[in-house]
Amino acid sequence: MSGQRLAKEEHIYDLFLSYSQNPDYGLARYIEGFLESFHAMPTPNQIRLRTLSVCRDGSDFSLPKLQTLSSNGVATVRELITHELNKTKNLLVLCSEAAASSEWVRFEAEWFLANKGPDKITLAMTEGFDPSAEPERYIPDPLLKAGLGGQV
Repeated sequence: MSGQRLAKEEHIYDLFLSYSQNPDYGLARYIEGFLESFHAMPTPNQIRLRTLSVCRDGSDFSLPKLQTLSSNGVATVRELITHELNKTKNLLVLCSEAAASSEWVRFEAEWFLANKGPDKITLAMTEGFDPSAEPERYIPDPLLKAGLGGQV
């Protein structure tokens, strides 16, 4: 079963980044690099920080090119994404207008809600002067329905 959960100790990633390529590709790469190198930053009293592992498409896995997909290509992409989500503890959704309407951000959000729960999802606003005035413009609908993003 593709949605089967891994045992807690089998999680490979601390965080899965869910975002729309346009406008947030560069920001997602920056966040991944920052979080994965954060443990190396100087700390008071030389406290040792645990290394974080972030899963981002194009870095930790690649979506197949259209010509390499089977006749049911969407299922193949969903299976690949599900495989990576299953290995992840938390989801960070970079919220933008494009993310709110993205089929893949929606899929990742719905999967995480169903399999890991809303308490494992964090939202980060990347667009909007006042996203709290129109959260539905920036936050995928399944997350709003789950009660996330109401207090942006």
